[in-house]
This record gives sequence, structure tokens and C-alpha cells, in this order.
Amino acid sequence: MIIAHRGVSFTLPENSIPAFEASWEFGIDGIEGDFHLTKDGEIVCIHDDDTERVCKTKVIIHKSTLQDLKKLELFHEADSSLNIKIPTLAEVIKTLPKGKKIFIEIKCGDEITSALLNQLSNFDISSDQIVIISFDSKVIKKIKSGSAKNPIITKKRNDNRLSALRSLIDKEPKIRITIPITIKLMTKAKVSNICIVSELKLDPTASAIKKVLK
Repeated sequence: MIIAHRGVSFTLPENSIPAFEASWEFGIDGIEGDFHLTKDGEIVCIHDDDTERVCKTKVIIHKSTLQDLKKLELFHEADSSLNIKIPTLAEVIKTLPKGKKIFIEIKCGDEITSALLNQLSNFDISSDQIVIISFDSKVIKKIKSGSAKNPIITKKRNDNRLSALRSLIDKEPKIRITIPITIKLMTKAKVSNICIVSELKLDPTASAIKKVLK
């Protein structure tokens, strides 16, 4: 499985609608985005807890309303005049084709879970298209208790990645793992039933990556 990490972020602003829409042209299986809760209870797609890195203006996400954030423009070194806004979860979901997946990585705390589950229940997508990721055990517990329908994974990192992968696969054959991946690692791993989440900017040719996985 090939997942576009923050969309096609090598030519477009990460976690933006154009970056996610461009991802589907590579024939990938899904997208991954990062999400925070705003001051007024909206869910926005952005990696950091402030906007300085991606907008060149510092605004704290949890202290700002959606209207405040929509006044800003996302920056990309390739083109500084794109006029692209920070998207909401709902706007990202609308880009999702039938049968494709979205990996929702929660970057804030468990305060987001109620709004997240409420929004997901109103979207016209099947539960097997959604994977929720978080480093925070409180988020995972609340999501699990709030909805048994949504598939849940935790994001794990390990220096000895291959041995860690094999150990986890032995214990749980269908586990999904998100770690930094390279073509070399994929070639060496050769273990079935692994969901590999990779940044397309490592190799923008999805067909080449899929060839390695066969």
C-alpha cells in the first residue's frame, strides 16, 4: 500500500488540498494528513501547533479560530504566490475518491476526539477508508471507546526498523505501521501484509515503488 505523506509536498504546500488532489494522479492507495483542533472546535489539516513554518506568520492553532487561520496562505519555496489556504478535515475528505484511504494523524491532544468522531460519522465514506494515527495513548483509547468501527493504528518508530517490522508482523500479521521508508528498505523487507506509508518526494513515481513491493 502506497500512501502520500502530507500529499505531493515536493511541488505543492504540504497538507494542502492541491497536494492531496495531485496525489491521486500517481495511482497511490491513500493520503496521510496531520490534524489539530482550533479554538472554535474546527479540525484543520496542519502538522505543527503553529503556522510559522508553513505560512511564514506565527499563529497558534488552538488559540485561533478557523476564520483566523483561513486569512493565512500556505507557503511553498517553489512558488510563493499560490494563494492556498489551510484546509479543514471536511475539505480534505472531499478529495478522497471511492475506495481510497485517508490516514488521519492527530497532532494535538485528546480534546479533538469528540469533534473528530462526530465529523467522521457525518461523512459519506466507509469506515475501512479511515485510519486514525496518534502518538498519544489517550487519543487512541478515546477513539477506540468512542467508535469500534474506525480502524486504529499507532505510529511507531524504531532505529532497527527491519527487525522491528519482522517482530511486529510475527505477532500481528495484519498490523499497519507508519515509519520513514526508503526504496532500499522496501526492497530488503519483502514481508507481506505490511502497509508502507512513504513520502512520495523520496520517489515521485508510484509505479516504481509498487514494482519494488511485488
